[in-house]
Amino acid sequence: MVDQTPIANTPMMVKTADPYSTLVLSPFDDPYIPTNTYPNLPDYPAGEEREVTVLQTGQTDYPWQVTNFQKPKKEDLIIYEVLVRDFDGDRNFQDLIDKIDYFKNLNVNAIQLMPIMEFEGNESWGYNTSFHMALDKFYGTEDKLKEFVDLCHQNGIAVLLDVALNHAFGRNPMVRMWMEDPDNDGWGAPSSENPYFNQEARHSYNVGSDFNHSNPLTKAYVKQVVNHWVSNFHIDGLRWDLTKGFTQNCTASDENCTNAYQSDRVAVLKDYADYSWSLDPEHYVIFEHLGTNTEEKEWADYRVSRRSRWHFKRHPTLGKNDRFLCRTLKRLCRTRRYFRSGSQQS
Repeated sequence: MVDQTPIANTPMMVKTADPYSTLVLSPFDDPYIPTNTYPNLPDYPAGEEREVTVLQTGQTDYPWQVTNFQKPKKEDLIIYEVLVRDFDGDRNFQDLIDKIDYFKNLNVNAIQLMPIMEFEGNESWGYNTSFHMALDKFYGTEDKLKEFVDLCHQNGIAVLLDVALNHAFGRNPMVRMWMEDPDNDGWGAPSSENPYFNQEARHSYNVGSDFNHSNPLTKAYVKQVVNHWVSNFHIDGLRWDLTKGFTQNCTASDENCTNAYQSDRVAVLKDYADYSWSLDPEHYVIFEHLGTNTEEKEWADYRVSRRSRWHFKRHPTLGKNDRFLCRTLKRLCRTRRYFRSGSQQS
């Protein structure tokens, strides 16, 4: 008889989707996606239990009508923030397309979409992201998002994406490939060997698993995510969620440290912004970040000779009023020029 008692530290096979997936199928979420939102959704393969990657070859390129969009000046931005889930009845990109005249009548010149990357579940603000390069199918297809961006550009409206790259949640393949799984159910928190995530959060505002942005692998992944949305979807700017967390110097219990100037955080955020500007010199960089005067001044003065300014925004949180802060070379943007759609998440 063969002894089948598990041996401590025995390697286990973990089946995951590709972290760089642009389309994933989920047995948990896909059955509840309306066919009018995502027609011809591929069938989930038999015998699997979690998200799987779909590889699609021979796809037809989207026929962009606008390929040289002239972005509004940063200091003139009037941003309307949209949670697709709560914007209109069908909860999809077609709703946004159908309401282009509504946006134009508001005289906004930029629309910021709350996270639309594949997140856990279908009902969410989207900050529980699991695949940063895959579009969440509950909102529609890639071509529908491209159609919306193209239509906005035809009408002089820039499109920005809200991205949650401070953290990821348990379905993320890079969490699952190096995880502690004491009950052997296929889910767990990052292990000490995980090159992408910290075992314990290194700042005081964390949710999910905390990315280690000092690691070159994490930096390469983040830049690939940025390139995907800018190059393939013609996205004009990114609003980076929870940028105070992009440090390795603090602990979850030390809020004073998180709020203080952190040179490693400044360096990595500058690196990410530089990469965005290498793809598009006029790309908008917006941070959810109110820091010390020293830190904000350093960012506000960064690369001003090339007319690239850092922008900061206080994102609405439960129980607090919306505030928008935009640092430019000589003045603040007018705070009331910021619109938001969608209800507070319960």
